[in-house]
Amino acid sequence: MNNFIFMKAYSIIPKYKKAVCLFLLLSSQFSIVLAQNPIIFGPEYLQGEKNISTLNELWNKTKTIRIDYKQNLDDASPFNGLYARGEGWQSLESGAYEYKYGIDLELYENGRYEARRRINKSKLESEVQNLQLLNNMKVQSADESLHVLRLIKDRVKREYAHLYNKLVKYQLIIARKEFNNGLLSQNDFSEYVSRNIETNILIESFSQHSAFAIPETWFHLLNNAEHLKLIDKASLLKLINQRSYSLKLQTLFQQRALFHETWRDDLSLRLYLEKRYSDYNHRHDTVAGFRLKVPLDKPGHRNNMIELEEEVYQIQIEAIQLRYKQRINDYHSFFNTQKNILLKMQNKHEFLLKEISANKEHYRLVLPNLPYTPEKDNRVSLRDRTQLEKEILLQRLKVIEILFSLNNLTQSPQPEDILQTLYTDIISIKLDQ
Repeated sequence: MNNFIFMKAYSIIPKYKKAVCLFLLLSSQFSIVLAQNPIIFGPEYLQGEKNISTLNELWNKTKTIRIDYKQNLDDASPFNGLYARGEGWQSLESGAYEYKYGIDLELYENGRYEARRRINKSKLESEVQNLQLLNNMKVQSADESLHVLRLIKDRVKREYAHLYNKLVKYQLIIARKEFNNGLLSQNDFSEYVSRNIETNILIESFSQHSAFAIPETWFHLLNNAEHLKLIDKASLLKLINQRSYSLKLQTLFQQRALFHETWRDDLSLRLYLEKRYSDYNHRHDTVAGFRLKVPLDKPGHRNNMIELEEEVYQIQIEAIQLRYKQRINDYHSFFNTQKNILLKMQNKHEFLLKEISANKEHYRLVLPNLPYTPEKDNRVSLRDRTQLEKEILLQRLKVIEILFSLNNLTQSPQPEDILQTLYTDIISIKLDQ
């Protein structure tokens, strides 16, 4: 009854005030906080061309190879510095000879110390290569995810372009009848014709695109984008500092500075045990001894070079950490902003549905001396509704794109790892229902 009275009054007030009155009616019936009937991706979006990706498979295979290589390096025993040595001479005139053989133990140059140094340097270089490789694979994987999102966006745009085109064609048929009967002006009819031409051109631009399916692991995230909530910024920053390949690389570069040449690299100390045979003095001896060579020069400014390199890479670490903190703040704020935009779009869609319903009710009453018909406004509202539904789905993709970018930054295995448990539980409950 109240609605009937409102519609009666609605029909006689000036047209420019109708929207205000309609808003007052509708705002009492629906919340602007969270839409009751959200626009989500239907199960048909799970059908279509699948993303047959080999990147994850290649990444896992690469990591397995690198793990095996590192294990072989760890298992490898450094050279112990032991040499079997033999030497001798013989006079070409008298025929006298001497020869000796034995065991040498080299402790520094070409020996135990140098071997350990080489293998430790190999491990360090191997770890650097490993991190660089993983970082590159991470970038490729992230780029692939964004590529899939772009393909899904294209599908949404294409399908809604077809839907909008059908709506425009249907309205054009009605508009042509009204124009022929003198119920529609030439300018208004030209708008319908122009809109139909524009939608046909838009359809042709999508003709070569194929329908790309949403991965099942993304489906619940997309349809619950407005419910997602990130973990706090401090936790995100902690994850990045623990997992960042860039930070780990800078730390390894600091360690690499310790391999600058030192005086020990030119130090030589040999311990030996040998057997000697000589015919000119008829002696057969077993001898133990040593040979020491100490360099009289040593590399200059080594400590200063190491300190400078370590300082440079420490500055790099601090700069990277600062940039990570800035990016987290940006992503966190942008994520919440895009979620709010999605909620506003959903609420606008709810309002639009109620506006169309109210106009239909008004039109159905067929009040006497009706000075205003909502038919034209309904056509506009239907077109606006179609466009808005498309924008809502695209906005869901935008929210998830930010989530994926942040997930890539933290190098988490799954996007759910950077979401609050409460919200992931809510999503799971909805899916079960």
